[in-house]
Amino acid sequence: MVTLQPCGQRRRHPQGDIQSFIFYVHSLHRLSTVQKSIVLLVTDCHNRGSPFRPSLAVLGKLCSCSRKTAWRALQGLDGQHGWITREWQGGQKTNIYSPGWRLKRILQRWRKKP
Repeated sequence: MVTLQPCGQRRRHPQGDIQSFIFYVHSLHRLSTVQKSIVLLVTDCHNRGSPFRPSLAVLGKLCSCSRKTAWRALQGLDGQHGWITREWQGGQKTNIYSPGWRLKRILQRWRKKP
């Protein structure tokens, strides 16, 4: 068990409120490093109120990986996995990303300090 007391997090996966969202995401073992970066980027844009809509090339640059690696990471986060959702337009998925059901549930447990 990891103790993250300097940031206010006492347990790895608390059942109550999440005090440090970044440390919580980085402690998730099932997500790759690129997937964690994408989750943090989507969350940051969601909290600011603006949609997150980078191209795959830009997303690869933001996550310090290739375009193909960013695409594979999105496949593991999208849809039934519940981390992010992509909007549909004209029968195709767009590059507009928003939090999925799983990420929304975690965000409800995270309380921002004023």
